[in-house]
Amino acid sequence: RCRMRKVLCEIPKWMLVILVGVILANIKRVFLDFDVDCEYAIAQSYRMARGDHMIAQMWEPHQTSAFLNAVFIKIYLLLTGTTTGLGAKLGVAYVFYRTFRKYCNHNILFFMCAFFMTVNAKNFMILDFSNMMVYFSVLLCCSLFTYLQRQGETGRKNFFLVLAAVCFCLEVLSYPSAIILFPLMLVLLCRYSVTK
Repeated sequence: RCRMRKVLCEIPKWMLVILVGVILANIKRVFLDFDVDCEYAIAQSYRMARGDHMIAQMWEPHQTSAFLNAVFIKIYLLLTGTTTGLGAKLGVAYVFYRTFRKYCNHNILFFMCAFFMTVNAKNFMILDFSNMMVYFSVLLCCSLFTYLQRQGETGRKNFFLVLAAVCFCLEVLSYPSAIILFPLMLVLLCRYSVTK
């Protein structure tokens, strides 16, 4: 408890004001920002968590983006029996912060993470196809950046390249038109990767 108090005392007041604003904006979103797209995305994921299979039983055009919410819904249903309280955005912001903390000014990085936590592709928090595309894009960038920065290191040097590929596949699965980024990924790797 004393350690937490010490950490809070060391944070500048303007950062605390922004953090409180980000938290309040997201709490508001959890309780108030729902529309037809939100219900549609949750219904697909719920069906998948309950055992419906893609293509065979589900015919919605965005069914491939239902898998991530379905994982959390399945876990949550097993633990509580209800679907209230899902979310993953904070984890993506944390990965972003950890990736760039050595390379960016801390105040600028703080503003970037606060902006990411406050703004959504749509005005709701659930893991629908548009939010999933944004989250996997951020994770793809973090993985590629880390791979390119650690090229000279020995050990698991291709781990972050494989992780970038997985993030890209998940991005395309959640939003198929993101496949258009594939040539850009190839250009980046050909230009900056030591091993090509």
